[in-house]
Amino acid sequence: MNLSKGVSVVGLGLLLTACVVTPTNRAATIQVTVKERVRACEFLGGVYGEASLPYLAAGQEMAKNQALDEAAFLNATHVVWTQYESGWRPYAAGRAYRCAKK
Repeated sequence: MNLSKGVSVVGLGLLLTACVVTPTNRAATIQVTVKERVRACEFLGGVYGEASLPYLAAGQEMAKNQALDEAAFLNATHVVWTQYESGWRPYAAGRAYRCAKK
């Protein structure tokens, strides 16, 4: 493969990755917070997301967005991350909560 084709392939890959990382409308409504701020909230369950883009920040963001979308499905308002990794198999795990509106 010559250099110009290689650059084109890498550029296309980055462009596609940027599109995939955008959260869904549902996921964008969830607030990420810390456990001290959800003490008075209702715990709804654990959420989990994973991606197949190893060693890329975009993979970790995809995993987090998947978990946030799962939280939205539970009608959560907040998520507290418990673990996330951007290595060979990016994933994100958290706890979903519904907090009363103030």
